[in-house]
Amino acid sequence: MYWLSVTARAALILMLAAPLAPAKGKKHTHPDGFSFELPSGWTAENGPDAVLLLPPGVKVDPSREDNAEVYTVRASRVEAADFVNSMRINLERSGVKVAATDETFKGGQGMGTMHIFDFDHPERKVAYRIRLFTVLVKGWRLTLVGRGLREKVSGREGQLREIARSMEGR
Repeated sequence: MYWLSVTARAALILMLAAPLAPAKGKKHTHPDGFSFELPSGWTAENGPDAVLLLPPGVKVDPSREDNAEVYTVRASRVEAADFVNSMRINLERSGVKVAATDETFKGGQGMGTMHIFDFDHPERKVAYRIRLFTVLVKGWRLTLVGRGLREKVSGREGQLREIARSMEGR
């Protein structure tokens, strides 16, 4: 009997601990040569210069601006700081009051930056979040962008961090 209770406790501990670390899925490589790990259950659709990431159960209508959550990865030659600053300036010019948070992280091929822009969407009147992760690799800026309803995007924080840490360049 004691053996059974120890086994049952061990199984319970493993089940409770499992959600803490996002399950890894498969590596996705864009035809331009950049790659990253997808969380388990996520899919990716290549576009000409970006990849649309789809968590399980999420549908994105590209003809609509009011998707609840949208995630993309892209590569460009624009400097990361210029891209982030231009986003900040554009939000401020539109009259949006933004609470911004910035930090650094260790990516697969070097250091990266993470940025959070939280604001109340002026047209939709909802709490909105734009989440950026940028890594500079061999002269290219790889950027993971999550945007949408604040609770949706913030609920995927762990998965987004794992994708960002796995981004690799050409």
